[in-house]
Amino acid sequence: MGAQIHNSATVLPKTRKLQRSSIRLSVKAVEDCLSKEGLDPEEIGIFINTGIFRDKHIGEPAIAALIHGDLSINCGSPFCFDLNNGGVGYINALEVCSNLIENGESKAGIVVSGDAIPRRIDRWVFPYSPAATAITLKKGPAESGFIEFFHKSFPEHADLQTSALRWDKPDFRKSNRHILKINQDKEYAQQCFESAKITLTEFFSNHKLSAADFDLLLYSHSPKQFGIKLKTWLRLPKDSYGKILDGGEIHTAGLGYSLSRAMTSSKFHQARNVLFIAVGSGIQVSLAWYRNLHQHE
Repeated sequence: MGAQIHNSATVLPKTRKLQRSSIRLSVKAVEDCLSKEGLDPEEIGIFINTGIFRDKHIGEPAIAALIHGDLSINCGSPFCFDLNNGGVGYINALEVCSNLIENGESKAGIVVSGDAIPRRIDRWVFPYSPAATAITLKKGPAESGFIEFFHKSFPEHADLQTSALRWDKPDFRKSNRHILKINQDKEYAQQCFESAKITLTEFFSNHKLSAADFDLLLYSHSPKQFGIKLKTWLRLPKDSYGKILDGGEIHTAGLGYSLSRAMTSSKFHQARNVLFIAVGSGIQVSLAWYRNLHQHE
């Protein structure tokens, strides 16, 4: 333990310009996060991006470096890289960042995740709500921070959601171009829930815990039905869950959106034990157990 969440910020686009640029969205989220007091941006030694849907489907260079280069705030010269692992990449990045801080490799780090409509032509079929989130971590007391990360994969369900970038011709255009095609089986949401249930049951058993031992649960927004099924199974009070976007489906920035809302309302700081639950194609399930240090303890 010891890698402590310092701040979080989420940006939902209000203009078409932001809706079509994950880089601009992510820059705004990082700047909003770093503008809050209590952290020297020059102490940030690691800068990770986990967004999937990028401007014009850029593969190289790393989007993290492009985001860092566009910041109006001096953020030093951190090690910038992308960590691409779909819906669970956010927790993977938190684990990497947390370990580097705890090992003394960096005083602080930032994880950013943004998804936007890659091309103008995609705006009619893009299945997610454009959004970006940023979170800063820094060295904290040994009694506070991430306690454990837990991951489980279910490759037998890998074909329930697939995506591919193809050189193809849209029906309404004459020229060919790269098109991102996503196929999601109608059973995908149910299998995400079943996989999460198995993972959570094993996690709780390993630590002799139950869902009731956690004051706040933040879970993936995608697929839409996942959260409903999860809450029905856990049977916890409504105030135990992080806020999700009404009427939309945020992809990689979903957990960050819930975290930002919980921090703004002080719900996060009032919770002693927080559980992050992420699910993604593969099917993969990742958990992160975070503990807050309270002054009265």
